[in-house]
Amino acid sequence: MYKAFFNLTRNPFELTPDPAFLFPTRRHSEALAALYYGVRRHKGFVVVTGEVGTGKTLVLRCLLRLLKQSCLLRLLKQSTDVAYAYIFNSLLSPTEFLQYILADFGLPTSGKNKSELLFDLSHFLISRGTKKLTTILIVDEAHHLSAEILEEVRLLTNLETAEDKLLQIVLVGQPELDEKLDSVGLRQLKQRIALRARLDSLDENEINGYIEKRLHVAGMKPEADALFSSEAISNEA
Repeated sequence: MYKAFFNLTRNPFELTPDPAFLFPTRRHSEALAALYYGVRRHKGFVVVTGEVGTGKTLVLRCLLRLLKQSCLLRLLKQSTDVAYAYIFNSLLSPTEFLQYILADFGLPTSGKNKSELLFDLSHFLISRGTKKLTTILIVDEAHHLSAEILEEVRLLTNLETAEDKLLQIVLVGQPELDEKLDSVGLRQLKQRIALRARLDSLDENEINGYIEKRLHVAGMKPEADALFSSEAISNEA
């Protein structure tokens, strides 16, 4: 009902991370650029952290959209340029973690032990690597990863040739992930991080732009009266 009242075509403040609503602050643009550069240049390991609600998953969705757009340019070659596994449930055992990865890549996992899973994943990555294709593992909510799983992630970074990383790993999570990666026990994993970005909360000026961007995408006309007073925006900030 309120959409019709305000002449909007869609809900402007849905919680679903829709890339169309990205408000590109400097920090968000830098994070997205780091992600895209990291996976496209096969840097191997990229980490993005930020508090709840700072847009981490939204930036991830924007990354996937960018990658899909770049794939469209290669359709004439009839190749799947980018393949990715997206894990959003990080409360898994090491074997379940590997099973999830292989299943998301479309590989069979039934009845296979950990060694067989690793062998199949390695073969899959080498096959794609010889064709200069990009293969990505994305782990959202990565601050929940146990030390055991993070060790598995470190071992996966060993899958490489003399020139290239075969698996591009993207970890995204809350600041607790930074604390884990900075711990003494994970110093070997930390050394392998190629790029690291941090998302912060919006300031007052950015909140104003954020609101305007969402209302514009939702169909609000440029000549329409402002829906939120400066006092309301200041209180939100």
